[in-house]
Amino acid sequence: MLPEVFPPSASRVKKQIEGRDHVFALVLPPGLEELATKEAQELGLTRLEANKGDASIFEFAGRMAQLYRASTQLRLAGRILLRVADFHASAREELFRQLYKIPWELWLRPGLLRVDAHIKTSRISHEGMASQTTSEAIMRRWLAAGLTDVDQSIQHRIIIRLEDNRALVSIDASGQGLYHRGWRIEQAQAPLRENLAAGILKAAGWPERVSALLDPMCGSGTFSIEAWGIKHGLAAPSDRKWAFFDWPVFTPKTFAYHSRSQESKLPDFCKVQAMWTSDQDANLVEKAKRNFQRYASPGALDAPVFSCADFFEIDPHALRSSLPANEKRAPLLVLNPPYGLRLESGDNRFFERLYQELVSRFTGWRVAVLALSHQAPPAAIKRFRPVLKLRHGGLDTSVWFLQL
Repeated sequence: MLPEVFPPSASRVKKQIEGRDHVFALVLPPGLEELATKEAQELGLTRLEANKGDASIFEFAGRMAQLYRASTQLRLAGRILLRVADFHASAREELFRQLYKIPWELWLRPGLLRVDAHIKTSRISHEGMASQTTSEAIMRRWLAAGLTDVDQSIQHRIIIRLEDNRALVSIDASGQGLYHRGWRIEQAQAPLRENLAAGILKAAGWPERVSALLDPMCGSGTFSIEAWGIKHGLAAPSDRKWAFFDWPVFTPKTFAYHSRSQESKLPDFCKVQAMWTSDQDANLVEKAKRNFQRYASPGALDAPVFSCADFFEIDPHALRSSLPANEKRAPLLVLNPPYGLRLESGDNRFFERLYQELVSRFTGWRVAVLALSHQAPPAAIKRFRPVLKLRHGGLDTSVWFLQL
């Protein structure tokens, strides 16, 4: 027997959705789990005890306000899921019945459905059948609630995981990954995801432990723009859209109140003195500059200094000498060098020269280099140490740090 369903009302949405705590799950990028967990905790989110065994997921309990704050202020997480149900299901009929009990009419406005099913060691073994059953249960529930008009412009993503005959059902609250900040309309080849760039910067001590930033292979400007955003406590721009915009509980006024960015309050002795952004390709420099202008406040006084320059011709001593004489912190050099198809030939020779330049000319700098495994610094340079292992562009990469 299926439960009776009533048309959704504003009072039911407020009481059952807005007025209650729910479980949300941050999906953390591989290699940045520790940093992303720390960032979530600094935002005031508390990891649920039952979730502490899975480093790639950070589950927390909260109301919609916490979802809005996490979505707009976290820089490192990949996306946020809403947990809506966890139940036993060992047959299709049982799966349908349990899914039908979920008040989908209160969570989602009728729209297109995309269901991702993942199954491991369960009697229900066909992912296609699990996906179809989930879609049927949601649509039947909408119809029973009197919701017959489907908005073709809305697409909801549902994730169902079946393991040992238990189903975990989630709704994707993000839509596009959280790393889509909305500013990178113009791209370079193989751009670094924004949350990976932010993780590298934070691991390198930005902005508290460094005096300045040099981004000399800037591409579309990811490192520089993320660094500026971290410095100012800004993550997502106001014009990006999240999946929860299409939930009945969503109201723009409530979202605007809870998603306000907090300006960074760094002590004076932690203030960054300068940011230099360059590339040998003048077209890329202009792209980076325009991307920055889309993200930053108009007329930002502390914007990066953009220039066209070959990394191997930059004078690091001149840059460092331009900083205040009493500045004791090292400046930071971040590098996402070209590799593979982005180098016309001889990437090993390029990296050999790169590491030699770093050791010989960047004395007094803190250095972070993103490289593939076969492009690691030579063993003779013992001061390099691998700090992060990341997936970038479908490839396994390491971030090597060097304090000279």
